[in-house]
Amino acid sequence: MMPRRAFPQYTIFGPDSAMSVRAVLPTFKRAGTDGVSVERRGKLVLEFVPRNNTGSGYAWMEKTLFSLTAEEVGLLVGQLPGNAVELCHPTYGGVDGDVGGEGGGEGATTGARQVGGDAIEKVLTIDPGEGATLRFRVDYMKGGVAGQAPPGVEGMPTTPLEVTIQAGEFEVFKSICQTSIPYILGWNTSMDIASAAAISKGISGGGNDRYSY
Repeated sequence: MMPRRAFPQYTIFGPDSAMSVRAVLPTFKRAGTDGVSVERRGKLVLEFVPRNNTGSGYAWMEKTLFSLTAEEVGLLVGQLPGNAVELCHPTYGGVDGDVGGEGGGEGATTGARQVGGDAIEKVLTIDPGEGATLRFRVDYMKGGVAGQAPPGVEGMPTTPLEVTIQAGEFEVFKSICQTSIPYILGWNTSMDIASAAAISKGISGGGNDRYSY
């Protein structure tokens, strides 16, 4: 029996942090009597994980997430590696177990309220480096000042976290981004269903059409 679930993930390990990329697929809803449509788009999620204080392994429970919409993924594909990119997201409290709570995971809470007062933003910056490298960095900023503690988290913040990826690793990352866009939009799934319906209709209703003329 074929497995019914899979968890595609690509991880790049740095000396101080690791960065993983994974997909959150869209959710679907019934449309009409026998149709289906996308209820909520999916996302690509970047997970930044600090190294343990002992220096051995990574503190996966202290990861910081940064979710990317299809349009943001397209921006990365179009701008990298030649140009620097900065993305800013408002933060939300206590969503989906994310440190600083951006959400974006399966079953993410909807309708979360933005933290009152001066907004703390989660910022992803990607800067080209020497030798075709790219530095991915996630941090929290308030009023243009970096190194802020995320909302709802006490103690010293684990951010900023950064990972420098090599040229070959970027090509893998870029390929994942390009191929994932149709999936997180629900385009591939919708097209497959629509194509199967068109084929079924053609076979059942027009099997002898080629001889009718």
